[in-house]
Amino acid sequence: MRRENLHPQPSGLGEEHQVLIAGGKEFMRIQRPARILVIDDSTKDCVQICQTLRCDNYQVESAASESEAFARLAAQKPDLILLAGQLAELDGVEMVRSLRADPAGRQVPIIFCANINDRTKAAAFEAGADDFLNQPINIIELTARVRSLLALKFAREELAAIDRTLEERVTDRTALLEQALHGQRELLIEVEEAHALLQSTFNAMTDAVIVTDPAGRITQANGSVTTLFGRRPEEVIGDYCHWLLAEGQSCPHTPSLDGETVVERETANRARDRLLSLRISRITDAENQLIGFIHVIRDITRQRAMERYLMQAERMSLAGQMVSAVAHEVATPLSVVANIAEMLLLDVEPGSQIALELQKIVTQVRRVTHMMRSLLGFVRGTPAPFASIDLAQLARETLDLMSYELRKARIEVSLEAVPTTPPVWGDRSQLQQVLLNLITNARQAMKEGGRLLVRIGTAVSIAEDPRAVALVVEDSGPGIEPEAMSRLFDFFFTTRSAEGGTGLGLTITKQIVEGHGGRIKAENVPGGGARFTVTLPAAFLQQQERPNSAAAIVRTSREEKS
Repeated sequence: MRRENLHPQPSGLGEEHQVLIAGGKEFMRIQRPARILVIDDSTKDCVQICQTLRCDNYQVESAASESEAFARLAAQKPDLILLAGQLAELDGVEMVRSLRADPAGRQVPIIFCANINDRTKAAAFEAGADDFLNQPINIIELTARVRSLLALKFAREELAAIDRTLEERVTDRTALLEQALHGQRELLIEVEEAHALLQSTFNAMTDAVIVTDPAGRITQANGSVTTLFGRRPEEVIGDYCHWLLAEGQSCPHTPSLDGETVVERETANRARDRLLSLRISRITDAENQLIGFIHVIRDITRQRAMERYLMQAERMSLAGQMVSAVAHEVATPLSVVANIAEMLLLDVEPGSQIALELQKIVTQVRRVTHMMRSLLGFVRGTPAPFASIDLAQLARETLDLMSYELRKARIEVSLEAVPTTPPVWGDRSQLQQVLLNLITNARQAMKEGGRLLVRIGTAVSIAEDPRAVALVVEDSGPGIEPEAMSRLFDFFFTTRSAEGGTGLGLTITKQIVEGHGGRIKAENVPGGGARFTVTLPAAFLQQQERPNSAAAIVRTSREEKS
């Protein structure tokens, strides 16, 4: 060792080295001397090296053998190892390799001191040495190499601590981010579920609902729009609401622009023959600024038709009371007239002109009396039990009741009844209602007059059903429109809404017929006109299915006596 190098200039590292230690989330620096382990079996050289390093305020320990070196390594945990000479047990390269194999020395910088040639240097590098010094050792070079390797070691440790802290922070931030994203996903799921529930509720409403912007352009529509207007919700988006509601007129929500919170009114949709009730409300934001309108649209066609029907029924009730009073009052004087005419017949010569005229008076008075009694029975609507009914006779009586109206409408009436037609089993008043509705429907269809044919016969000749009796009412009117055919028997469906039609006549007719176990169908007649065919069970079939009540009572009484 060169003596001139025993007193070098200060290293510049100071009295103590800063060692960076990771603690929690922040870096904590502690002050302590760097620890150096000197391995050398030469006591003299080892002592000089240790003294020199201690002058730079390093904490120095020495070892003269392999076993002592590993004991110091385990106990001291040095920051740097200086392998200053050969050991008796191992050469320098093997010692480097052994130090690197030990976990305690795996990361500690090693300076290998020897007379180094290129081959030795390559072997030492391969074994794990970090730096080299040629012997004899230059103290200035030694302290510079020590200071450099320690600075590098501490820098690596600081970077490692920073990396670990950053990784912890990244892990923590990642966990927080994942927690936030999980919360957002849950919130998004809740929002989607709430939106789906809102959309389902929106579409489940039986009233049509449309939402518009302030200008009246439709932005949302529910499924009932299809039922009411025949257009899918996505088809009306972007249209102006008055195109859908009022066919070119200004939108009914216009008054809401002047400050009305809710607008309620009725409007007619002529394209679909509907009467609509509109309830229009303003939509405002948090600052009470108008952002749109919500239109709730209800089809009130049936409601208004029912109201008209009830009003008509009330008028008919009053008219029935008047007819009942008139019929009662007229029946007595007519009976007197008939009786007097019959008494006069006794005083004139039979077959004379006077006798013929008197007979006409009696016949017509009896016909009027019978018609009044039929009218009185119809107006009273007295419920009667099912019985055997001659449909041809019932048709004659009904045509007599409507004879004036039919003549006034210039309608020629024909009644064709097959003599062998069996009676039907039913309620006389209800079946007469069926005839009245069908005849009235035919009369209203023939506005310019025409022909009315009523046919009654067995199902074999008309309906191709041997167990039924058929009633056919045929007119020479314009027939039934194809688009109306499928809805003909629907409640409140009418093609005469402008004329006050209620749309209930054919519906009631169908219910009565089906209530009697029969069927009704409508069709157009080739060449013009409409035909309604009613088939009803024959009376004898119903009597077979329903045993006579009196016979059942007699049989039961006999069984009890026996």
